[in-house]
Amino acid sequence: MYFCRTLLFLMAFVPSHRILIIDASLKNCLDESDPAEFSRRYFDAMLDAVRMKPLAPMSISRSVDSAAPGFSGVQEITTSHTSFHYFWEPHHPQKNPNVHIDLYSCAPFAYEDVIRVAHEYFQLAEWTGNYIERTLNPADRNTLLLHGMEGNILERSSLHF
Repeated sequence: MYFCRTLLFLMAFVPSHRILIIDASLKNCLDESDPAEFSRRYFDAMLDAVRMKPLAPMSISRSVDSAAPGFSGVQEITTSHTSFHYFWEPHHPQKNPNVHIDLYSCAPFAYEDVIRVAHEYFQLAEWTGNYIERTLNPADRNTLLLHGMEGNILERSSLHF
């Protein structure tokens, strides 16, 4: 009986260690009047898209560097974390708004869904990304380089070691 329960537990969840990194220019600067509300809506949509649940309250911080104003958000999830760092350049003629998004999860997710939600909330312009299915054996690691515009993936390149 103990063996059967252990087997069922082991079959219920098998960690897969997936990582998505997105670095993007944005079409416009974000409304910074309420970073907590923006972040709550973004994280709710992100977690819904990847079918995950929050593990702890989100953390939101405004930048303290006047050369790179913006704000950051971190949300722990039941299988790891997701975060974003939004900045713009006050001395750049077009302000050069950009965002850097990370999602690390032990549960499977579709990176296309994350890109769709990121574009919906941040209004991505051109972006690059990396998607990694991490394993202890580097020969089994799946790594993709991604390039896109708005919510569209224009290029996918697989890296092999």
